[in-house]
Amino acid sequence: MSDIILFGDSIMKGVVFDAVKKRYYQIKNCFSNLFFAGSNRLVKNFASFGCTVTKGLSIVRKKLDDITGSNCVALEFGGNDCNFNWEEISKNPEAEHLPVTPVDEFADNYLKLIEEVKNKGTAPVLFNLPPLVSTYFFRQITEGLIADNILIWLGGNIDTTRLWHKSYSDTVEEISKLKDLRLLDIRSAFVNEGDYREYFCKDGMHPNEKGHRLMGEHLAKTAPDFVV
Repeated sequence: MSDIILFGDSIMKGVVFDAVKKRYYQIKNCFSNLFFAGSNRLVKNFASFGCTVTKGLSIVRKKLDDITGSNCVALEFGGNDCNFNWEEISKNPEAEHLPVTPVDEFADNYLKLIEEVKNKGTAPVLFNLPPLVSTYFFRQITEGLIADNILIWLGGNIDTTRLWHKSYSDTVEEISKLKDLRLLDIRSAFVNEGDYREYFCKDGMHPNEKGHRLMGEHLAKTAPDFVV
């Protein structure tokens, strides 16, 4: 039985947000479990909540023995890398603020991560990112902060968050083309729906259980050979 190794953040891990209890928790029927259901492959999921590509690189280097001889390594990063310190922005919207991982550094570290995997004899598969729901996300990041200041920093348009987030997903897609790697497109599962708000938790970042089902079904249709 061949192994599939998963690295990534809370999306890959299957974490959702409970708006009533205001807590995050992991669901059993996440998209990766649904996608690989019925497969004859053993799946090892090393994704973790809050993981950036930099932390992912560190985790991969600790799991090289697991990667060696595996059938496939799948990577999903970017959602945490593109985030900002919203409290600092709230306090001083006129200052310069950098994301957790600037996009050039994100690309460089992603390429390093890919090389670590390839050096173990496996060409990784990349996942792009689900979109943000800008209205939900803005409400989430401004809770307890000065929303007007954050809006000023965003140029008066809350949709700036979605476009910035998309730039990291676009970067992943560009890397997949540059390195001739397979891309599994979970983003289109939502974009094809038009108004995809019903598929997301109230934090605007995490697909809910319905969203995970949508991703699993989309992958089953668009990449059926991947789970053989």
